[in-house]
Amino acid sequence: MKDTDVNDRNGGRLMRDTWPMPVLLGLLSLGGLAAGIFGDGAWDWLCWLGLAVPVGVTARLLWRQWRQFRACRRAPAGASARGDAGADEVEGSEI
Repeated sequence: MKDTDVNDRNGGRLMRDTWPMPVLLGLLSLGGLAAGIFGDGAWDWLCWLGLAVPVGVTARLLWRQWRQFRACRRAPAGASARGDAGADEVEGSEI
């Protein structure tokens, strides 16, 4: 097997794994914006739904990532009772 075959196959898998969710969220946003232009009543509900789902999905994923980050970043042994480390205890901390 040639190296180009492996790269083509992995590149295709990367595209399939990376782009479906952003495209879906973009289409939902576009549909929500279009529904807001078309009319009132049920169109307003479709607009809210189309714009709220991408925001909700993004917020949920960011919340999950933030919790994982906090779990991985345990306080050192000398940290205070609240669990936060002092500035002198963590070197290179810029958060």
